[in-house]
Amino acid sequence: MKKFEFVFVMTIVMVLLMACGRPTPDSDARPTESPLPTAPVPPISALPTPKLEAEAQKLSELRVQVAEQAGLPATALTLVSAEQVTWPDASLGCPQPDMMYAQVLTPGWHMVFMDIEGQEYNVHTTEDYERFVICEPSAETSIPPSYRDNPAVEAAIKTLVEQEGIAMESITVLDVTAVDWPDSCLGCAGPEEVCLMVVTPGYRIILDSGTETYALHTDRTGRQVIICTLPGLTPPRSDS
Repeated sequence: MKKFEFVFVMTIVMVLLMACGRPTPDSDARPTESPLPTAPVPPISALPTPKLEAEAQKLSELRVQVAEQAGLPATALTLVSAEQVTWPDASLGCPQPDMMYAQVLTPGWHMVFMDIEGQEYNVHTTEDYERFVICEPSAETSIPPSYRDNPAVEAAIKTLVEQEGIAMESITVLDVTAVDWPDSCLGCAGPEEVCLMVVTPGYRIILDSGTETYALHTDRTGRQVIICTLPGLTPPRSDS
């Protein structure tokens, strides 16, 4: 072999040896990657005001407005009963003479407030309490002085005696109001009850047992009576 070729071959061999002997990079020597930035944790917001507190506030405001309209201090009124109803029109079940009202079913409340002298105030409201009227019985819907002359009142008292076990002599009639119920369930349907959407004339009768106040819905004849003191629950019935 010629000297030139020998030198060239040795040079190639040395280059290969140097390449093979180069240390392999250690994986542990790799630079540590910096952690990804994390988004700041937002502060925990305060819990929303419970719906129950909001309803209580609205009811308190309603009592103040009713007292002002009646010319009384707000502290003079006490809520006796509150019943969820569907009024047959925009008059909230208390039409005024020479007034026209939209003939639409209006969800709302029938409430009874009492002052310190025992006088009661029948208050009809919309569902959100935004509109209300202190409803005085009119000549068209007044009941004869003797409540027991009304078959619907007699049926209501009988139903309360039979279903609640209350002595008849302890029952007092607090209020009787003629109402056009929006359906065959007398405005007091259970959650799964199917009602005919037909206007049914009847009465809302408030009875007191001495310890509790009851709201009873009837038709005009007293053949259908519903104890409706707990809206949303299936009420006991008496269909004679």
